[in-house]
Amino acid sequence: MSYVFCDRAHIVKAFFSVANDRISREKNVEKNMKTRDRAVRKSIPHEKHMRHYPAVKIGRLGVDSSLQGTGFGSIVLNSINGMFLVANKTGCRFVTVDAYNQSNVLGFYQKNGFNFLINGDENEKTRALFYDLASVIL
Repeated sequence: MSYVFCDRAHIVKAFFSVANDRISREKNVEKNMKTRDRAVRKSIPHEKHMRHYPAVKIGRLGVDSSLQGTGFGSIVLNSINGMFLVANKTGCRFVTVDAYNQSNVLGFYQKNGFNFLINGDENEKTRALFYDLASVIL
């Protein structure tokens, strides 16, 4: 599902898309998968370890260049989180994103409470991050 933020003149100021997702604990004999499984269990603050954790993924997020650095992107992220805190019909607990591996992009998500899912993707084009919605209501 895609959403658009427009001003009073109906000019697009931001947009985002979301889709159902899950954080999986993969069981695989490969070393990197075992490392990922341990990282997922360690990263997610949950007493019961499940094989899959319900999530919603931010597919795309864009803010008009004139509003970048003003806090408007944080307002958009708070709106996304709010969609799944109030009347959460999907039952998801986490918001995930595959963010471009650039310091300003990663810093933006970290500033807004996102954490790295694993540490094995430091050299990849994107990094997996997650936000625990339960941290807001607990």
